[in-house]
Amino acid sequence: MIKSITKYIGDKLPEEFIYSGENLDFKRPIIENNEDKGTLTRIYNSCKNCLIKKDLSIYISEEGLSILLRCNAQVHLKNIISNIEDDEFHIIKKTTIDGKIIDVRYISIGELLRLINKEIEISKDYKKRIYLRKSEEALRNLRDCDKLELKRIEKESNYDKELKKLKKKRIKKYKLKKDELTGDTLRKDAEFSHIRSKASYPNLALDINNGLVVNKKTHDEITRMNIEDEDSLLKLCNKNEWSTEWYKKYINIYK
Repeated sequence: MIKSITKYIGDKLPEEFIYSGENLDFKRPIIENNEDKGTLTRIYNSCKNCLIKKDLSIYISEEGLSILLRCNAQVHLKNIISNIEDDEFHIIKKTTIDGKIIDVRYISIGELLRLINKEIEISKDYKKRIYLRKSEEALRNLRDCDKLELKRIEKESNYDKELKKLKKKRIKKYKLKKDELTGDTLRKDAEFSHIRSKASYPNLALDINNGLVVNKKTHDEITRMNIEDEDSLLKLCNKNEWSTEWYKKYINIYK
């Protein structure tokens, strides 16, 4: 399933995006082996034709794929695109200067880098591989540019602050006085224990319903057993004779 369809009129960014490539300053690919300057400029401009979402994920316009993937044959390009999963795309409805509404697909930078890497591995054309590496270089320069890196640092700081608030928020909302798994009285060392792990489900990391307030000893056991989701936690609860009342409520929220 394609992630989203957004109307994009003129210079106004779709609401889920915070930057376009025009807002970003990143290094151009460097001439090292007598590469053609015009080709490197086209590669750079194709990277510039991008949109950055609020979560800082980067999407590159499909309009520049033939340049970035060094595909002169449209059949080969269509072949590559047909094998891309729909959820790697984001469709933007753009209004052209003459008032026509067109669909433009944007592909995630991670998927594009993967495709470039694959093309480097299979290409038997030395010159093509050189320019593919320049596409890779330009995309990495975009991804690692100062403006986006500073935004990531800012997000990390806010994220850590919000994580620390989860325990108090859940205790206050549900008027908790006992460890939600063992039933023991909550101690001062009680912690918020994520059900679906932060690493595997980052989109749920700040959701107070994606966790339980438990004493540190309980949380340590959960961590020691490498609990990653609701099913593995349920097994641990059954094994340790802990409460499983949370499970039905949790499944109802996250069907």
